[in-house]
Amino acid sequence: MHDFVVTHGIPTPLPSILKGMSEPASDLPHILDKTSPTRVLAISSGKGGVGKSTIAVNLAIALSRLPLRVGILDADIYGSSLMNLIDLDGHTVSSEQDGITPPTAFGIKCIAMSMFVEDTQPVVWRGPMLHGVLQQFLTDVDWGQLDILVIDMPPGTGDILLSLAELIPRTEVLLVTTPKPDSQAVASRAAAASQKLKLVLRGVIENMSYFTGQDGVKYLLFGEGGGDQLAKTYSMPLLAKIPLLDPAISNNLGKTPLMATSTVCESTDIYNSLAKIIQGQRQPKIYRHELKIK
Repeated sequence: MHDFVVTHGIPTPLPSILKGMSEPASDLPHILDKTSPTRVLAISSGKGGVGKSTIAVNLAIALSRLPLRVGILDADIYGSSLMNLIDLDGHTVSSEQDGITPPTAFGIKCIAMSMFVEDTQPVVWRGPMLHGVLQQFLTDVDWGQLDILVIDMPPGTGDILLSLAELIPRTEVLLVTTPKPDSQAVASRAAAASQKLKLVLRGVIENMSYFTGQDGVKYLLFGEGGGDQLAKTYSMPLLAKIPLLDPAISNNLGKTPLMATSTVCESTDIYNSLAKIIQGQRQPKIYRHELKIK
């Protein structure tokens, strides 16, 4: 890990692995190129605590099993959680003349800010620095020839969403909500923001939809209707309802995502079906130049 110190609220320069790499190497695939065949999926919710990162990781692994060439980028610079979900111990991030080489876990290439800073070190940055790091993660990381790049979005509808809309206008957004009305209301704001930025809304994923007990009964622990309402409001499909995982399964996962295990359950079937739905969608052909960050 690299040291990262904040002094009087002003961050020191980027970790050395990210320094001086303002231009992507010419021999690397340019993921920002409007002709790039790589589809970019932003997993968004507008808030934390809905299981968005867990869905992003498990969906990425399910897509890689189809098989597709998949990468995942944790765009939550302030609260990156990728390394809490995937055991990357022993995997290193290396910097070479051609760019940053990301570690590969469970068949997907991974990059996150938490790979460059200590867990206890805060990241205290203004918007332009967030934009710069996101741009470097998109261009200076040697992603190779990806079919799909999954981006785990941070909470909120601010800097990162604006940057993504500028850098990759063809980004496709998947909205994650829970059945609860308050979660649906916040996800609705994320949908509205994405729509204003002319990003393509692909559909809704409702997480924590229910819990199936040993008696086979589905218990609606968080109510119902959040995903359906969000999908209806924005005229997009409800792609999946993912249940709460049985504690007997979740307690044994540790830092191994569900889809990376040999477990067969209701949730794994849903992730596999969701991956096939996404595979069947076509990349949008939308290019704009309205958004420019000065």
